[in-house]
Amino acid sequence: MKITKNGRPNREYERWCTVDGNTFRYLTLGSGPPILLLHGLLGFSFSWRRNLEALSKLGTLYAIDGLCAGYSDHPCPMDCGMTAQAERILKLMDVLGIDSAAIVGNSHGGAIAMMVAALSAQQGRSRVNRLLLVDPVHPWAEYEWQQTLLIDCPPALVTFGPLLLKSKFLQRIFLRRLYGDTRKLTAETLEGYMAALPQAGTLEYGTGVVKTWRNDLRELERLSPKLAKIPAMVVWGTEDHAVKIESAPRLCQVFDDCEFIPFPGSGHMPMEETPELFNALATRFLGCQNGHC
Repeated sequence: MKITKNGRPNREYERWCTVDGNTFRYLTLGSGPPILLLHGLLGFSFSWRRNLEALSKLGTLYAIDGLCAGYSDHPCPMDCGMTAQAERILKLMDVLGIDSAAIVGNSHGGAIAMMVAALSAQQGRSRVNRLLLVDPVHPWAEYEWQQTLLIDCPPALVTFGPLLLKSKFLQRIFLRRLYGDTRKLTAETLEGYMAALPQAGTLEYGTGVVKTWRNDLRELERLSPKLAKIPAMVVWGTEDHAVKIESAPRLCQVFDDCEFIPFPGSGHMPMEETPELFNALATRFLGCQNGHC
């Protein structure tokens, strides 16, 4: 996949959908039961590029660029709280005619996936039938000191955020920390992520998410009993330096039916670092929608 200057990756699959006056970009391919793919903070649908073909055999994929991420609209100001973001996904599902879906979420997208499921269940209409969580942010997560500093010290965030978006050097360091084996971080991957970061509103979105981080996770913890009956799979890179794998067992206790699978040697995004293994496990788990467990 070649990414040209001022171009967008996976343009052959992209579609556009307007919700409450703001336009989402999303990738769609395949047919059958809906499967939503939610990316992490400062990522976009590009994160799923190595999974699209394999997972499209299981259903209709919707790999979404969240607002203020990737090539969706970047409205500013915007409510960046987790509840607001989950409600936007539910509204997007309404516009797309999706009544119920399996959701695959990585990092912050994993937390939003759980919030979508919990909110819809609280409203008396469960709209998530399966959750595949990939190194997800969650209320019991453990972080390294760098992440804790940015979350709990606003001056550090205000200083680091602009530097990250302006410096290609810092962007490379940031992305390298998300990989367990940095030899797998290709020039194409760096180019793809860095091309989408400079858009207006990206910094405001990132800082808005972090500022509400603790309150959002407390709300997700409050709603977590609503997740109990949803079949879940939790996969985690053993070399994740963003959200520690040691917190995974506590998350799994939320679900009555949860399979936990560590990915030896992978970092925070095993779906793109170890796509063959991830695709095989996702196929087994998501294929159960069709009764092929």
